[in-house]
Parts: sequence; C-alpha cells; structure tokens
Amino acid sequence: MEQAVIHSPLGPLTLFAEDDHLTALVYGDYGSYDDLPLFREAKRQLEAYFAGQRQAFSLPLNPDGTAFQRRVWQSLCDIPYGRVISYRELAAQVGSPRAFQAVGQANGRNPLPILIPCHRVIAADGTLGGYSSGVERKRFLLRLEGLSIPESKPPRRVGKRGVRARGIPNAIGFHLMEKHDLGIHTEQIGTAMAHLMACGAVTNRCKTIDRGITVGSFISGDHFLYDFVDQHPRLTVRRSRYTNDPYVIARNDNVVSVNASLQIDLTGQVCAESIGPYQHSGTGGATDFAWGAYHAKGGRAILAQTATTKQGTLSRIVPTLDPGAIVSVSRNLTDLVVTEYGVAKLRQRTVRQRVENLIAVAHPDFRAELRRQANRLLYF
Repeated sequence: MEQAVIHSPLGPLTLFAEDDHLTALVYGDYGSYDDLPLFREAKRQLEAYFAGQRQAFSLPLNPDGTAFQRRVWQSLCDIPYGRVISYRELAAQVGSPRAFQAVGQANGRNPLPILIPCHRVIAADGTLGGYSSGVERKRFLLRLEGLSIPESKPPRRVGKRGVRARGIPNAIGFHLMEKHDLGIHTEQIGTAMAHLMACGAVTNRCKTIDRGITVGSFISGDHFLYDFVDQHPRLTVRRSRYTNDPYVIARNDNVVSVNASLQIDLTGQVCAESIGPYQHSGTGGATDFAWGAYHAKGGRAILAQTATTKQGTLSRIVPTLDPGAIVSVSRNLTDLVVTEYGVAKLRQRTVRQRVENLIAVAHPDFRAELRRQANRLLYF
C-alpha cells in the first residue's frame, strides 16, 4: 500500500492507495510520500477544491466496506456540492428508509472523507450533527461550499446505565444518532453506544474529565459492539470503583444519567432492585449515577420506566412502596421521572407538587385511585 501526505487548510491529510485506487484519506501526517501520478492528481484536485475552484472529484476510489456501506458511500457521492441532507433522507435515498441508524454508522465509517462527502449529511433539525473527524472540520467544509449551518445546541454528556431494562439504553442511544459532541461515562457500554461512536455523534471532546475517551466498566452487546471496541484507541474500561464513583461522575459538567426503576412512590422514592422484599437484581449504579448527575454542574438525573407492568394491570407509580421494597434511590436525589405519558419534575418541588406531577405521568386508569390514596396519606 502506498501513501502520501498533502497539506490543506485543515492540516495534513494522508492518502492511501492500492492497485491505482485511493482506499483511504486520514486527517493527520502518517508518514512517507510515494510520488505516484495518482497522488499528484489527488493533490491537484484537492487544492482546487479548497481554493473554491472545484466542486466534484474524478479520482479512482476503492473504499473497503460491506455492500451496504458501499451503497451508502455511493449515495453520499450523489449529494450535490453545496447541498445537505439528513440521515433519514440518506436512508431513503439508499432504499432503506427505516435503517437510518445503520446509515449513520456507515456514514461514520467512511474511509475517504472529503472525497466521499459525508460532511453533507446533517441532523434533521438543521444543525451539524456528528462527524467522525470533528464537527469543526465539518463546519469548515460546509462553509467552504457556501453553506451556513446554525450553531448547534450546547453539547450534552450522557452517563447511561440500565442493565435491568436492556431496551432502554439502546432505545435512547439510537435516537441520538443525529446529535453531536456527546460523551460517554457509563457502567455498561452497549451496542447503541458503539453506533453513536461510529457515526460521529459521540466524540467525548467536551467532557470535563477523560476528554476524548469513552469510559465504562463492562461491555455487553452484539457482535458489532465487540468488533468495534476491540483495540479501539478512544475507549477504555475502568474498575467500577472509578466509573461508579459519584464524585467522579459529578466532575463532568452537564452529565445526564438515565436509570430504570421497578416502582416509585408518590414522594419520589425509587425501588430499582426488588419486588417487595424479594431481590430482583443488583443495585448496580442507580444510586451512584443519580447522585453524580444530581450534583454535577448542569446535570440531570432521569428515571425512565413504563407507567404499568403485568400487561397494564399494575401501576409502577404507587402511593407507597410495597412492604419490604428496597429504596435504591432516595427521593432527595430523584430529579426527572419519565413514562410514556410525560415527564414529572421532582427536583426542588414540595411533596404536594411531587404527588401532582407523578400522578400526571401515571397511566390514566390508575390516576383516580392514586389521588384518593394521596388524600388518605394527607399528601395534599
């Protein structure tokens, strides 16, 4: 494999070629210069592009990827100069409108940025979204092409866990594919987190500690996850005494923890590990991440749960916890409770306000009884 380094307004770029085709373009200086006609032509075309004198490239490309990834990369080449589309639009263009997560992953794994213009894919809300080579480089390229993309919302860091409710981390993760500059400090590193890193939504560059690095204490997921994390230079596994240390978690500004719960009472006490007195699972990091996020600058602690269980016959929001139930998260640390019926804000609320807010996100079939019990308990 031959390689050459050229200089650009974005710093040095290293080109790799094999069998008279370009196979990769990497930001940074990675070594020697092979004086091949292919590299000379690539240098000429890239210089013209950066000078605003060229809108398309006519170079032989042979990126290494799966058939699906090649389809996505070909569709990227069809996006006109000076135009942008969303990940969902790209998925529809590829012919897989419901596979925008996989499309985002393929976009993030593009081995020939600039030449295959993955920078022309932005978030559905019109902001930049992610970019595996850095959002500022993406902004530069789009401005070079005459586009002014609105400033994105302030980045949020995500500290997630949810071993007991395996669907919640992935459900949340796959809905963050079009965000940007997210960071991960977690207990479990799951499949969705690998996809977020692959598509460029997670860069970790705004973390207060462990900047640029995804941090977790164990890895659990599918084959894609294990292949992705193997020898990954931007991911580290630490002991849980570090990842779950509330004081460490709180050092990351804007950290958002997401925990699952089994039952919550009307004052905000959370049971996440037992059914009555019977142990259902371990405590895990529920208390640690709730405390850390609650005390972080700009942090939020979210409890996510369905409003009912047992096929809708039992409410998870109850007047009081079942006898013997273990309090996993104190009501003093309960910040936001999310169900399919909305968000209950509990931080800095009186008992009466907490009761009202929690009843509002309970299943409608149980609200009248919850209100009756609240009156009996003199919460009002």
